[in-house]
Amino acid sequence: MRAFATVPAVFVASLNRCPLCRSAPCGPDGCCRNCSEVPLDPGVSDGYLWLGAYRGHIRRAVLALKYGHTRRLARHLGAAIAGAATGSGWRPDVVCAVPSRGRTGTGRDYNQSRELARSVASTLHLPHRSLLGRRRGSSSQVGLSRSDRMSNVANAFTCTPLASAVVLLVDDVLTTGATAGGCRQALLGAGAHEVLVAVVARA
Repeated sequence: MRAFATVPAVFVASLNRCPLCRSAPCGPDGCCRNCSEVPLDPGVSDGYLWLGAYRGHIRRAVLALKYGHTRRLARHLGAAIAGAATGSGWRPDVVCAVPSRGRTGTGRDYNQSRELARSVASTLHLPHRSLLGRRRGSSSQVGLSRSDRMSNVANAFTCTPLASAVVLLVDDVLTTGATAGGCRQALLGAGAHEVLVAVVARA
C-alpha cells in the first residue's frame, strides 16, 4: 500500500477527469455533467440510426470509448441510442454487436460495440446475444477504400441460426457501411426477418 502513497495527487486527479473535455470531474455517465448534457443530433435513414456526425463531442466520445475502455460511457451512449431507436418507432426483438477482431493492443478482449449493445439491450429490456463471429483471416478496415472495404467483409462474418426476428445491430461508427452490410447479410442469411443498424457516429 505504501507504493500508492507516493503517487502524485495531480496524477490521481487526472484519472478522474472527464475523457471528453479533460477538465471537469468525471461523473456516473463516464463523463462530466456538462458533456453528458451536450445536445445530440440523431439521424435515421434506410434502417440506419446515428446519434450525430463523427466530429467534435461525438468524435471524442467514440475515441474515449474505443481506446479508453470507458464502460460507463458505453452505458450512457447506449441508453441514448435506445432512446433514439424508440423515438424512431423501432421495435427490435434482439440486440447484437458487430464482433471484434480479437484482443486489443492491451491484451484484453475489449469490444466497445459489445459494451454499447449491452447497454442498449438493458435499456430496452431486450435480450443481448452474441450472434455474429468473424471468419479466420478477416482484417482491419482502417485505411481501405470503399471498394476494398466491401471486398474485405464479403463473407467475413458467421452467424448463429435464429428464428425470424427483427435484429438491432450496434456499432460505434458507420463509415462506408461495408462492415454493417456484411453483418446484415450474415444475419439475414441466418434467418433474421429484418436488421436495423444503430451507431454512435456517422462518418
